[in-house]
Amino acid sequence: MELVNNLGNEANNLLDNMYLKLVLALFVSLYAGLAAPKLPNEVIMFFDSTFGKFLFIFLIGYVANRQVEVAIMIAIAFVVTLNIANQRRLENFIQFKERFDNMAHDHDDDDDDDDDDDDDDEDDE
Repeated sequence: MELVNNLGNEANNLLDNMYLKLVLALFVSLYAGLAAPKLPNEVIMFFDSTFGKFLFIFLIGYVANRQVEVAIMIAIAFVVTLNIANQRRLENFIQFKERFDNMAHDHDDDDDDDDDDDDDDEDDE
């Protein structure tokens, strides 16, 4: 019984540690962020705008005066949101480039076919 009481006291001492609380809060928030459903593009693009960035930074500064742990979690959410916005922008660019390359390739194939027909006509003469 004494062993269980000692383990309980050690666990309480660990949980009273401010740094351990911060690490646990960060771990839980990051895990929840990864498991949470994806945000719509409109929300992501809002926070990627100048006004959205300003709002996020203001919120971080305001909350930091009261609860540093929450401000750090908001800052991490801000960085993750900007990272997602950059990934989506890159994916859109890659899709656009692939479509453009396919269109250009198809157009080149059409031109090559036309040139072959002209060569055949000249050989017949």
